[in-house]
This record gives sequence, C-alpha cells and structure tokens, in this order.
Amino acid sequence: MNITELLAAYERDGVHLWADDGRLRFRAPQGYLTEARRAELSTHKAAILEHLAADEDRRVLRHDADNRHEPFPLTDIQAAYLIGRADAYAYGGVACHAYVELGLAELDPERVSAAWRTLIARHDMLRVIVHPDGYQQVLPDVPDLTIEVTETRDDTAVEDVRARLSRRTGPTDRWPLFTLHITRAPEHDVLHLSFDMLAVDHAGLRLLIAEFQTLYAGGELPPLGITFRDYVLARRALAETPEYARDRAYWTERLEELPPAPELPTAEGWAAPAVPAAPAVPAEGNATFRRLERTLPADAAGALAERARRHGLTSATVLLTAYAETIGRWSRAPRFTLNVPTVDRLPLHEDIDRVVGDFTSLELLAVDLSEEMSFAERARVIGARLLEDLEHSLFTGSELLAELSHRAGSPVLMPVVFTSALGPARSSEGALREVEHALTQTPQVWIDCQVMERGDAVVLSFDVREGVLPDGMAEDVFGAWTDLVERLAGAEEAWERPADVPLPAAQAERRDRVNATAGPLPDALLHEPVLARARTTP
Repeated sequence: MNITELLAAYERDGVHLWADDGRLRFRAPQGYLTEARRAELSTHKAAILEHLAADEDRRVLRHDADNRHEPFPLTDIQAAYLIGRADAYAYGGVACHAYVELGLAELDPERVSAAWRTLIARHDMLRVIVHPDGYQQVLPDVPDLTIEVTETRDDTAVEDVRARLSRRTGPTDRWPLFTLHITRAPEHDVLHLSFDMLAVDHAGLRLLIAEFQTLYAGGELPPLGITFRDYVLARRALAETPEYARDRAYWTERLEELPPAPELPTAEGWAAPAVPAAPAVPAEGNATFRRLERTLPADAAGALAERARRHGLTSATVLLTAYAETIGRWSRAPRFTLNVPTVDRLPLHEDIDRVVGDFTSLELLAVDLSEEMSFAERARVIGARLLEDLEHSLFTGSELLAELSHRAGSPVLMPVVFTSALGPARSSEGALREVEHALTQTPQVWIDCQVMERGDAVVLSFDVREGVLPDGMAEDVFGAWTDLVERLAGAEEAWERPADVPLPAAQAERRDRVNATAGPLPDALLHEPVLARARTTP
C-alpha cells in the first residue's frame, strides 16, 4: 500500500491528518488509533508529511503565464468527444456540437464583431485547436473572426442558416471551432451561434452569451486570473491525492452492482446495452439529431418548484425522477443507469466560475424502479443516491465507463442522458430570455433530455438521434414525461402515489388487440382431435 492509498484508507475510517509546523497531527474516532496504527503512522511519518505538503501545493491553482500557449492534455470528456467524431464506434460519426439562436430587436454587425473580438482575446478556449492525436493548444494570435450577414427578410432565411450550422462538423485542428452568423429575420434579427463542444460546455456557452450581451450594451468585464489550461493541469494533479483514491475505491466497490443502460426498443429490435444493434451511422451519411421541446410556463414552473421545496427536493431532482420513471416505462428492466452530465468546476480559484472551457463530467446514476413507492419518496431516493455519488466525483464517470468497458471486453454505452441547467448548476449570469432555438448533438447518445430556464419559464426538451428508436417512440416518451411533469406541477396527489406513466393510446390499443384471446373453448382435450383423426385416417 502506497502513501496515497494509506491516507485514503485512514480518511475512509474518519481519520483526519494534517501537518503543523513540521509535526504530524491527527483527529480520529475514539479508540481507533491502536498501538499498531500509531506505530504505522510513526513509521511513515516523514513520507506522510512530504505527501501532505505536496497535497497542499496541488490544491492551489496558479496561472502559468510562461506556458500558456504550450500543448496540454484533453479532459476525459474531450477525449471521448474526439473519439466519437469517428464512425469506428457504434453511434459515433458525429461531433459534440451546440447550436443556439438569439433573437434581438436589431444587431449592428460591427458592434457584434467588436464584442466577440473582446471575448476571443479574453477566453483562451475561443482560440483553441485540438490535434487529432489527442492534445489541445491555445493559439497566441488568431485572425479577425468573419461574421456573415444574411440581409434578406425572407421567412426561410433563418431556417436555411439553421440547417447549415446546427449540424456543423469541421476539423478540430483548424481555428475557429465555432461559427457566428447574423440573419435579418422578418420580425427581428437573429444571431446564430454554432460551437464545437470540445471548446466550451453548456454553462460556458451561456456565460459567453451573457458576456456578449454585456459587451454589446457597452459594459465591461472584470479581468480573469486563470485559464482553462491552468485548471486542467491542476485537476489532473488531484489524481495523486487521498481523496481521489477514496473516490476510486467508492466506485470500484459499486462497479459490480451498477446496472446497464435502459434496455429500450430500437429500430433494429431490442438493443443490448453493451453491444448496440443499430449501425454506427445511417446509410445516407452523417448522423442527425432533432429536438422535441415544450415550455413549462412561469406559473407552472413556480408551482413545481414550490411543491418540490415542500417535499425537501429541488426542481432538477423532480424532473430527473420524472424522466427516470418515464424511461422505466419503456425499459425492459426496472434497474438501469442514466448518464447525468455535471459541471466539474472545483473551487480551486476565485475566478473559476468565469472561465470558459469544457468542464463537463459524467455521473453514472443507478436507478431502481423495482419497488413501488410514491413519486415523492422515489425522488428522495434518487436525489440521495445522486448526492452521495457526487461526493465521490474526483473519479469521473468517463473513467468508470472505461473500467466497465475493460471488464466487458467491448465498449459499454450509457446513451440515455439527463442534463440540467437549473438551480446551482447554471451559470451566475441568470436565465437567458433571448434564446429562441437550440439543438445539441453528442456521439453515442440516443436521447439527451435537457431542462433549462428561459426567463421565468422552464424549457423541457429532448435531443434525439435519428434512426435509433422506432418511429414515433421519442414523441411518445417525450409526451409521457412532459405530461407527468405538468401533473406534478398542478396537483399534490401526483406526489403522493406512484408515478402514473400510461402507455400512449395507440400502443395500449395494440397490446389489447394482441392480448385479446377471449373466445369459445372446445369441450374436448387438446390432443383428442389428433387421436380421432388418427383413428379415421390411420
């Protein structure tokens, strides 16, 4: 056992060790420090003190100005996105990409360009390129960004630009990894934003939009003291800490009991979670995604939040639980794992919440619907599971997936996703009112359920990969989920009984028709006509 593992074992047992002016101090449960354990600490005292000193240094995030433009490693999720762009893996062949439209009364192209020039200079990840062999680099200087303008007021102009930019998949080793476009729409102007998510995550894109609005209005932004590169290197150093060893042990112990992804019907039949049945990309070329969206109005969103609060829950947990219950209605097994992306911004620097980059980390959330319980109780169980898992987030879901795949001998997918931008997970700039349309696409994802605020309303959406699910199934699942959410917002009774997720009428009718076996029964036994025929026609 090395020093990191030794300290992690002590921490799991509730022992806290620290250095005080060259002396080793400790706080432990009563009776824990036996003579043998005291002797162990004494034997390893010098190594423990050295490790604690190095550990303190790892927790300090410093700006490395001299090496700012040197190559640095990809994060786990960036590496997964880069691999997923190729069609060598099932459900790959697509870039992780976000497309957003901002509707504003009038846009001055010169002011828009000036604002984005400031943002490009401010945020290193807007000058990043990603090499295909697996590292990234921030360019010290880049050319002026070209922002095209479509001057026509034709009704189809916005749709034409949307069709072109919402599924952009460009090279990663050439700048820029994003595209901006202005369209003069009939009612107002539209700013189209098309971003490769190797460079920026959902929270970072919202931050960029908010900062653009500040700059466009003539405001100023405070300086940043660190870069995304600084954070990535500091975050990687935490793999040498006892906390990382503790988190790795937590997930390793849970590895065997973690259920597979939901076993959903697909266009090709039932899909095994580890070995998908559908092809990697459609025969006609690149994979495509489409969005299903419904808005929960401000009054309903407020009612949902208030009911959640009275039950000791958050709106995000309630929406996640409703999603889990709905997916469970279509899953062949009641135990499954959902993919829940989270924001991995450890508080290593006071500026960390204002840095743009891909801070996404995966949380693999085990869901067990086999026991019947009220919706409120189910939400409390799922929320508690999620909170406990997030206490052990230094060992990431990407690392866990790699371990699962290694043990299975083939890639393990978790393609059913829930992404929340509500509450504490959203950026500090607040809810955005001007977002009119959005679409994301992610490799190895079938359904990405997303919830976010627009003004005082909450937008409920699915981004669905085309060609994976049977025709009409995504609409059925989405309708069932949003109907359940609206019932939870509207009536307390929905919280006090098990979640009611009825089958769509067409499916229920089809099942009734197939199962309609009532009819007259013969008086004879089943084999008697065979014997009678044998006697008459031997």
